[in-house]
Amino acid sequence: MQRVSRKDKIDIILPTYNGEKYIRDQIESIIGQDYTNWNLLIRDDGSKDQTPRIIREFHKKYPDKIHIIYDNKGNLGVTYNVFELLKYAKNPYIMFCDQDDIWKVNKIRTLFEYIKKVEKDNKNQPLLVHSDASIVDSKLKMIHPSFASYIHWDKRRDSLANLLQRNVVQGSSAVINQKLLEKVKILGNKKGLKTVHHDWWIAVVAATFGKIYYCNKALMLYRQHGNNIIGATSNTLHLRDLFHLSNKELNDLRYRFYLSTNPLICRQILKVFSNELTKRQKKILKHYEISPNNIKEFFELRLQMEFSIPHILGMILFTVG
Repeated sequence: MQRVSRKDKIDIILPTYNGEKYIRDQIESIIGQDYTNWNLLIRDDGSKDQTPRIIREFHKKYPDKIHIIYDNKGNLGVTYNVFELLKYAKNPYIMFCDQDDIWKVNKIRTLFEYIKKVEKDNKNQPLLVHSDASIVDSKLKMIHPSFASYIHWDKRRDSLANLLQRNVVQGSSAVINQKLLEKVKILGNKKGLKTVHHDWWIAVVAATFGKIYYCNKALMLYRQHGNNIIGATSNTLHLRDLFHLSNKELNDLRYRFYLSTNPLICRQILKVFSNELTKRQKKILKHYEISPNNIKEFFELRLQMEFSIPHILGMILFTVG
C-alpha cells in the first residue's frame, strides 16, 4: 500500500483558459496516476467556453483532491495565472500542468522519486527536476517520441548563462521543492513578468539559487495543435534555407540555437535579488542585459566553457540579440 505522508505530498498547478476541448483528458490522466498523494489546484483565467463547468464537475466528483481558486482578479494571462496559483501551494513539492497534455501513469511517481533522491545530496537547496515528453497531434497520433530530440534541445544545458539565452525547461514536465518555491514567490509578486513564460522565470531562478536535474524519460504526451501557446517545431534546417527566412523565422532560429537573449529576465533578476547574487552572477546578468555581443567580455567571463564550439561560432557570426 502506498504510504501517505504530508512531507511527500504534491500540489499540482493547473491554469486554465478556453480549454474545453482537451481538459477532461488531462485531468483524467492525473486522477489515474499510480502516485496518489497530491492536490490539484485550478484557477480559470476567464474562459468563454465550457472549461469552468468541466472543472466544477471534477471538483464535485473529487472534492478532496481537486480545488478551484475563485477570485475577482479577472484575466491575468498564463504567467500571472501560474504565479497566482503558486500562492496557494502549501505542500513540500509542486508540479506544473498544461490543460491540453496527457500524463503517463507513472509521471508523478517518477519525478517525485527523482527529486527525493537528489534532495539527499542537496540539503536545503532550491531544486528543480524536469523530464522529456512525447509529441502527439490533436488526436494523440505520435509525431515524435522525444520533445527534446525533435527540436534538438539539449536539456542538460541549464546553467544560468544557457538559460538566459534559451529556456530548456518545459514547465509541464517539472517538479520543484518548497525551497525553490520560496524564491519564485518573491519574483511572482513583481510587475513586468507577463511577456515571459512562467517556466522560463522558474528555470532561471533555479539556476541562480539552486540546481536543476534532468530525467531523461518521456513522461507525458505533449499535444501539438493550433491553439498551443508554446509549440514544438523541428529545428531541422538546411544551409540554403538561411537565404529565404522571414524575420519571424530568423528570430525563432536565433532563439532555438542560443543566438538570442532576454534582457527583461536579466533586469528583473538583478533588481529583485540584487543582495543575494554573487559577483559572477551579476556580471553574467549584466553581460546578457547590456552587451551580449561583447565577445571579449564573453571570454573574460569564461562563458565559452558552457557552450559548444558550433554555438560559439554562431554567436560570433550571427551575433546575439
